[in-house]
Amino acid sequence: MLMGRRPLTFYDQISTGLDSAATFDICRRITGVAKNLHTTPIVALLQPPPETYNLFDEILILALGYIVYHGPREEVLPYFSSIGFDCPYDRDIADFIQEVTTPARKKYQTRADAPQDEEAMAKAWEASPYSQAKRDAVAVRCNTDNKVDGLTRRELFAKDKPKYANSLFTELKLVLKRQNQLVYRDPAFVRARIMQSVIMGVVIGTIFLRIDPNLPDSNAAGDFTPITQRYGVTFATLMQCALAGMAQVPVVLGQRPVYYKQTNSYFFRTVSYVFAEFVTVIPVAVVESVILGALVFWITAIVPWGEDSQTGESDVGSRFMIFLCIMIAINVSFAAYLRAVTTMVPSASIGQVVAGISISASVVYSGFIIVQSAMPPWFIWIYWLSPIAWAYRSAVLTIFTSSAFTDEQSAFALDLFGFPSNKQYIWAGILMLIAYVIVDVGLSMFGYTHVRYESGGGRQTKSNPDAEPNDNPDVVEVERVMQERSSEMRSASELAAARASTAPGQSALRMQTSLQNENFTPVDLVFRDLWYSVQAPGDKSGYNLDLLKGISGYAEAGTLTALMGSSGAGKTTLMDVLALRKTAGKTKGEVLVNGRPQEKTTFSRIIGYVEQNDIHSPSATVVEALT
Repeated sequence: MLMGRRPLTFYDQISTGLDSAATFDICRRITGVAKNLHTTPIVALLQPPPETYNLFDEILILALGYIVYHGPREEVLPYFSSIGFDCPYDRDIADFIQEVTTPARKKYQTRADAPQDEEAMAKAWEASPYSQAKRDAVAVRCNTDNKVDGLTRRELFAKDKPKYANSLFTELKLVLKRQNQLVYRDPAFVRARIMQSVIMGVVIGTIFLRIDPNLPDSNAAGDFTPITQRYGVTFATLMQCALAGMAQVPVVLGQRPVYYKQTNSYFFRTVSYVFAEFVTVIPVAVVESVILGALVFWITAIVPWGEDSQTGESDVGSRFMIFLCIMIAINVSFAAYLRAVTTMVPSASIGQVVAGISISASVVYSGFIIVQSAMPPWFIWIYWLSPIAWAYRSAVLTIFTSSAFTDEQSAFALDLFGFPSNKQYIWAGILMLIAYVIVDVGLSMFGYTHVRYESGGGRQTKSNPDAEPNDNPDVVEVERVMQERSSEMRSASELAAARASTAPGQSALRMQTSLQNENFTPVDLVFRDLWYSVQAPGDKSGYNLDLLKGISGYAEAGTLTALMGSSGAGKTTLMDVLALRKTAGKTKGEVLVNGRPQEKTTFSRIIGYVEQNDIHSPSATVVEALT
């Protein structure tokens, strides 16, 4: 996201959950981007390590909503010294800044007239000569005569920087590769669609198994079953192909927020994304349409051949290929249509309603349920706009105009349902479906570009479940700020008291506990010669990548053990192995619990595992919590 065209960026508590090395590396990257691309990053940090603190040019210190300092990093200590607070030589500057804005400031106080609260510190800053430079800079920038017009500002920011990092051709390749991975990284979904085509092809084919090739050629025949069965099997196959793309609606909606975020940062053009999104679904559409169409066509013998031919001739091969082309075209056309609808609706439920209404109208006026001659004249336009009607007309003409039927049989079968006998409608229908694809792709581009359903970026505020809900955003924000302030002040006070009372060999923090009524067996954990190996990517020879290499150690009851190391050292891997959370890979070694070998059935009852994103639901049962 740093490479997006964002001249002003905000980073809120980015060091949470990271070690000092990772925090330093991230801030160093942000500094490099700011210096080289002339961007303006603002980073909120809580007690950063010294090396990270030294990366910043300007420091802005807040306390209870007041600004108590805003200026160059080099002037932080001189300023606080001027108002009566000195940082000891053995204290990090960031720790000093954190505590000097809390009641713990008294231990840094060197003068009796030093500010005693946050409001007094803010007034001292405003009266200090150190703040004069900032006040002058703000006055200059707020002067309307010194405003930089938008065009000049854009030119300064975008100087020597193209809007998109890649050319259109390179971008198409990258987005197409990414979209292809998104579609086919879930082979179960692809296999399910193919199996659906196989099952439905067998079901439809066996229902209409070997349709009678003898078509009646006049009303005198009385039995029109061979004709109606061919109409029915054609319509069922067509609808199965058309509705196969409905499964893509939730997938597109799930990817849409990511598209919004990445295009807002100018990662790629909309045309590249729409093209890649359309192209990647074609292979699956072709495969499932070919499987379904082939099974239905040959099992039902919808176009007779050999001895079943009514004329002794048969063009079943060419009719089969045209039939498959129609099925592929309607599948791709409806997939493009559903994606176009999905780009313009806020949710999957609304998208399914909109798509359902339009599909229902298209089905009713397809020429199968109501013949063209019986349609109300004021709704006939739906018939001529319906892609299902065009595909259905092409399919039935492909079947009934085959040379396997006599001219009289073909004319009567088509006239029975009000279809013309002009063969030009076959290719006209396919061309119309291609035109619908082009229109739907254009609508997708319009929807992605001009119709946006982006979240407002609000934050969910935790509150007392027993309290009355408050819908006033101002009140909610005040409650959140007060909770954060009280928590920070309490933590700072406890930390200061603990440091003042700590003796060698004692814990730095003393927590009041009430365990008199608790009854449990203390546990000593020992691990010896512990190995954990996984299979290297692309290597099928076995578990040849060792993540834990013969390590040994112990954790004694009543002591606090810190597991330390840089990122990637194996801390999480070791804890997962000890907690029996690893389901893949190969583990060797010995783990003892109070001198006995570790057993999963009993170990799961005494272990608790907490991670940063862990969720503990109050409604979970004991079994759900343990598993």
